[in-house]
Amino acid sequence: MIHSSHPRTLFFLSSLAACLTLVIAGYSLFDMSVYKPTTPDPLLPGAVSQDIISMVAAAGLLICLAAIQGGREMAWLIWVGFLGYLFYAYALYCFEGLFNPLYLGYVAILGLTVYALILFFAVANLDSVRPREGKRVPRRGAAFLFLVLVVMFVMLWLSILIPAMQDLLAPDGSTIFVLDLAFFLPLLSIEAVLLFREKPLGDALSIPLLIKVGTLGLSVLIGTLLAPVFGQSLDLASIGIYALVGLGPLLFAVQFVRSLVIGYSSIA
Repeated sequence: MIHSSHPRTLFFLSSLAACLTLVIAGYSLFDMSVYKPTTPDPLLPGAVSQDIISMVAAAGLLICLAAIQGGREMAWLIWVGFLGYLFYAYALYCFEGLFNPLYLGYVAILGLTVYALILFFAVANLDSVRPREGKRVPRRGAAFLFLVLVVMFVMLWLSILIPAMQDLLAPDGSTIFVLDLAFFLPLLSIEAVLLFREKPLGDALSIPLLIKVGTLGLSVLIGTLLAPVFGQSLDLASIGIYALVGLGPLLFAVQFVRSLVIGYSSIA
């Protein structure tokens, strides 16, 4: 049986987060002066691209909710992935202290996504996610991708953090190092192990994490491509890397959606 209050609460929290995101990100794209002077110039392309992908994720949340109402329970896992992106994006804004007229909106979106994710994992029956009959689940490929990303970003962030620690100077956007090194990269490492061991929990977490990684990668890719618009040089070497980080996980996510099935209600 599905407890009637759980889906309603999840729908309310995520719908409100999505609508707030559409309004706030849309306004920021319309009036980019909202980011000045709290955002350093080198980070402005990333702020714009993050707003673009945030609007995509918010729209994706609303589409997922409509699909869930239509009986497509696999949309719950896609929904979690979009929520994960919004949590990450607005945690950066909140903890970086972007104190502008939209700041309380950032805090509200962060809180809504956190409580929606907590409630989902408290009531979700993840054991219901299993391989679809006759389909191969691309666990090893996704696990290798996660490990490559972990190694790449640990090395990249340490190459920035170690000199900054020696010089006693905080680098721009320092919150991202905390979120990645303390939480996100360890989670990807655990997920890789679960996939290698073919654990059901690994299958259940694969789609949300792949979507979160992919949307974040697309955000960074778009920010890199927008650099010349802000008078910055275009880093051609980074474009290929960020395209891989963005498109690779999303392609794997499509494969997982096609190869997994929810055998019974995913919300207990």
